Amino acid sequence: MDQAFWLSVNGVDNNNKIIEAIPAGAGYKYFYKAKKINGTWLGWEKYTSAI
Repeated sequence: MDQAFWLSVNGVDNNNKIIEAIPAGAGYKYFYKAKKINGTWLGWEKYTSAI
């Protein structure tokens, strides 16, 4: 099954960013976050939502 996400991009500059991917549907208790620090992408991490 395909899933849609809301994306939020927060960046200080091109070398330091955080991207959050939040499921765009009701009932999901998690979201994903990817970090770019000093020009290196660290990959996606899964977090449990507090809501």
